[in-house]
Amino acid sequence: MIISGKRIQNVDKYLSEFQEGENFYVGLPDARIYYDELTKYSVLDDLSGTLSFLPRPLKRITDFNANGRWFPEKSLPMEDRTFESEYHIVDWHGTDHYGTRYYTRKCYQRRFITPPEIELTYSNGLLISPLLVYSQDNKNLIKHIINMYLEMFGNCEILAENCTPRTRIRRERLSWTVLPTGEYPWETARSHLDNIINFIPNKHKIIITKRHEAITQNLPNFMAIGDQGFWGYVIYGFTTKGLFVFESNQPNNATYVFRGNWREASQLTKAEILCGQLHEARIIHNENWNLNINQICS
Repeated sequence: MIISGKRIQNVDKYLSEFQEGENFYVGLPDARIYYDELTKYSVLDDLSGTLSFLPRPLKRITDFNANGRWFPEKSLPMEDRTFESEYHIVDWHGTDHYGTRYYTRKCYQRRFITPPEIELTYSNGLLISPLLVYSQDNKNLIKHIINMYLEMFGNCEILAENCTPRTRIRRERLSWTVLPTGEYPWETARSHLDNIINFIPNKHKIIITKRHEAITQNLPNFMAIGDQGFWGYVIYGFTTKGLFVFESNQPNNATYVFRGNWREASQLTKAEILCGQLHEARIIHNENWNLNINQICS
């Protein structure tokens, strides 16, 4: 069955031909006609290949799928939360002054809703979700996947299990682009970050760029740029210390620090990192961030 539109609320009318417990896929039988959308949300550039990928978080549903969501707990007492922003003022002499300011305000406490992290698999023109089971327990997940397709492509189809390729699709998960080993001062690192920085809204671009620059002042000798669920994250490695810093391009977030095997850490999902407390340190983006990051990296 073909589903078109911006989003759906009730999955039942689209799955009326399926019985409880029956398997199916959400997909596009010929995704090649959506080449522009497909390459925008994935790392695919050759549509003759096979790849499983987490859609890039470019809109509301794909952002929730990759990053999760904070839900305000309005029944609980409010808490102090610190924010940062860049300022530019001109004094009465006409002199420009730039800087970063921090301010604290009362906010609702928040509960983190973990991201579904649904990967889609592309193979020879066919784009499908993971195999789904039609059941009451799965309806919210099914709705999420359908709405994600609608956000990305404007339509999708419900595909029976026998519509999938006869050969098992080999899944290749790409998560990081590893750059050549060597020192990465800011001038060198900046040349590799343009693709990330260009996606940052202008109001946050200066702050986030300064963070990346601050880390590189400690001269990391390893650098990897994230794809998929870690789109927008950068790993800075200080390999002689076995120290790896995961820096985000999102404001009012946190920096994650790991020790040991960076590849093992990078294979964790974002939900595992945030909820499993598997990192050595989590450095909040506040007025003490520069001091804390320099203490760890120097």
